[in-house]
Amino acid sequence: MIAETIKFFRGLSKPLGRAFWWPGRTTDRSDAPGVLLISFAEIDPKVRERLLSRYSHYRRQVLSDSPRPSGPVHDRDGPDSLANSAYRLAVFLVRTVMFAKKLYQKKLTWAAHLCESDGLARTHQGIMWGLPYLHLGDLRGTRWRDIRHLERLVKTLEHRRYECWFIFRDRLEAFVPNSLAFPGEPLSVKEIEELAQYRGEPYANVSGVKSLPPEDGVFRVMTYNVHSCIGLDGRLSVRRIAEVLERYSPHFVALQELDFSCRRSSSVDQLRRLTKLWPAEAFFQPTMRRGGGYYGIGCLSRLPVLEWEGRTFTELKTSVPVEPRAVVLAKVELPNKTVTTLLNTHLGLTRKERSSQVDELISLCEGQSEPLVLMGDLNCPPRSREYRQLLDKLTPTSQWPLKTWFGSNPVRILDYTLYKGDLKVRKTFVPIDSLTKVASDHLPLIVDFEL
Repeated sequence: MIAETIKFFRGLSKPLGRAFWWPGRTTDRSDAPGVLLISFAEIDPKVRERLLSRYSHYRRQVLSDSPRPSGPVHDRDGPDSLANSAYRLAVFLVRTVMFAKKLYQKKLTWAAHLCESDGLARTHQGIMWGLPYLHLGDLRGTRWRDIRHLERLVKTLEHRRYECWFIFRDRLEAFVPNSLAFPGEPLSVKEIEELAQYRGEPYANVSGVKSLPPEDGVFRVMTYNVHSCIGLDGRLSVRRIAEVLERYSPHFVALQELDFSCRRSSSVDQLRRLTKLWPAEAFFQPTMRRGGGYYGIGCLSRLPVLEWEGRTFTELKTSVPVEPRAVVLAKVELPNKTVTTLLNTHLGLTRKERSSQVDELISLCEGQSEPLVLMGDLNCPPRSREYRQLLDKLTPTSQWPLKTWFGSNPVRILDYTLYKGDLKVRKTFVPIDSLTKVASDHLPLIVDFEL
């Protein structure tokens, strides 16, 4: 009610070119949508059904935990601003009148009423200021009226577009726009919150090299999960992946999630198309049939390849079918005539799968006498048991692995490069620019070795 009143008077003051009734529109004209993250500790089933029927275009994301989102909405004018305090007091008084009967009948506690009023008031203020990210964690999911009021506020109060993301902590699930390519595995509330922050203000939280060809005396490798060449904007484009390769010019590329003649990717041999756009010697290792074609991993090399070999990991007998995984081995000759073994792999989603696959990887690495580099999407965090197993035999290329997932909003470490033998790392980096942010759901990981 108060927010709509302020909006009305701001509209009246528009012809004068000033906003008398509230701080003026934000000068940030970013095309990135703002995100309002609404967290429910519990929700009435009828309210939840009505809510999800209105957001039927959203998709369900499983959560791994259920804490309340952290980090309060920051007041633009500071915590002691008289205007901010007066606004929150006014909202509290209006809601006290609205819910006087429930307060008198003790169907609503004063503590809950105060928290909800303060949370809504701060959210109203943030939306009117056009802040990129807001969260509301004190709203009870028992009154449809509050949610509808918030929806109207989001749609009509400010110039900025806002997306509403919902977390139901009691059900360990979140609902997010279907256009976002979230993974099938569970995410924590903290990761959902980080993605919402990056979604609202993508350029303030990431930085990186715009373009960087390799220096002289350097052997450059890249590992890149290309997501079947389908970008975060939903567009299928092999050319964008080729542009990333051209921009950073690696000598050897380890690619994961490639399609070969699959219907979902227009029945194109993606690796062959890449070699036409970015000439290199190529090898593809299929792991499973999919949509009329094959799906797997591949490599591109601009150095002489002495040997290619593809191996499929031993499949475990499980109650639920799992995706087959593989490793590609290549022996290449460097410009200084040194022979080096390069491995590309994409490990499974479950700990049991990865543990078995890592054992096979270690056996394969121990059987190589030349210097060796292992690259790929290992699908595990740095503190996992599987990664520590690899560290017993191999050396990481950076002291702490770099975040490569999720596109422009990197919040997870999934891609790694490790090595053994007489190799020296000069540089490890993850390029984040306008191209790599949308070309795939992963960012490429690049390592420069001295020759």
